[in-house]
Amino acid sequence: MDNPIQAFQFSTQTIKAFQLKPRAATVCTFDGMSGQTAVAYGFDGTVQFWDPSTREQLLSIGKEDLQMDMVDKVSQLTPSLIAVLAGGSAKGGVYDNKGSIALLSKERQLEPNTLQFRPPAYCTDSPHSGEISVVEGMPGFGGNNDDNRNNNPAFMLSGGEADKGVYMWAIGLSEQGAVTAIQQTHKMKTRHTTRITALCYEPFKGYAISGADGNGRINVNNVETGKLVVDNDHRQCGGGIGGISICPVDANLAMVCCTTKGKQVQIFDLRQSLSVLKPALLLGKDEGFRNSRYIRSAWHPDGRLVFCPLNEEGTKASGSGTVFIWDVRYVRCQEEEPQTYNPHSGSIWSACFARPSQTAESNNPMLVTVSSDRKIAFTDFSI
Repeated sequence: MDNPIQAFQFSTQTIKAFQLKPRAATVCTFDGMSGQTAVAYGFDGTVQFWDPSTREQLLSIGKEDLQMDMVDKVSQLTPSLIAVLAGGSAKGGVYDNKGSIALLSKERQLEPNTLQFRPPAYCTDSPHSGEISVVEGMPGFGGNNDDNRNNNPAFMLSGGEADKGVYMWAIGLSEQGAVTAIQQTHKMKTRHTTRITALCYEPFKGYAISGADGNGRINVNNVETGKLVVDNDHRQCGGGIGGISICPVDANLAMVCCTTKGKQVQIFDLRQSLSVLKPALLLGKDEGFRNSRYIRSAWHPDGRLVFCPLNEEGTKASGSGTVFIWDVRYVRCQEEEPQTYNPHSGSIWSACFARPSQTAESNNPMLVTVSSDRKIAFTDFSI
């Protein structure tokens, strides 16, 4: 492709959703829902469930129900189970349980397109020798053992704050979908020397991908055995790793958000060997600031575009509500200025795409963003 400039069309609706700054929004696919659900969370300790097609909030689970001062991460394990990781409150909180994990299992609804969850089941027996810093679901993983699949239908990864370890967990579920057992299975053999800040599960090769804070190290492990497959040349990343995501149409490509000064978005080809894993594409803005590690970027579902907010680390009024867009098919995209879009008036912390319901007027995936303006935005995006 010779020209990256395309006629993108945007139509955005922003809605006041948060009492305090949000952390992120992610997209989940739940049983019994005609489309995907946007799940937003953050410093007010709530987990909110939104229908992107109607822009309506379906459900909000409050901090009193979760017993969390702040929600740091939400990740889906199965179509009926999500994990919620507690963050810490800078001003001190009521629950003071940073690093704890609550599992929310979905009730079987009597009416279509409705959501209801059972009371949280807490992961009380952690294998980590300290707080858990990140959690990631493993949708579709069942292991090679039939008994393992039947007895433990849900799995997740966790990363440690102090012990720098990465563990896999197995969760048993009843026939009705309630959590019946939570256990740690084994540890990944990694070379991390700082806290784990990013995890990603790649289901086709069975990889657990982990990123660490401060030194740019990325490890790829065989999730079944824990064996280390790849240790990247971490000098290429330089800063901390904020988020890792797999291309939806090519599982060999992993997008990594870094806290580097410039080239904050790096795309790796996982087919490279252990000694030469280096970024295939370096994207970003050379503006001399370090990108926040809390930024969450997104692949467009067709795999050819990447969307990334860029916010300066350690500032209160960073960013300008801008999402940067690169067409990664274009051979010189890393040399050209990205296209931009401004759906918010404050710093954007995450971007993701949701598939609309079957009854929606448009079949185009919808861009979902959350911002320091305490709003969630739903953007109809088309080319």
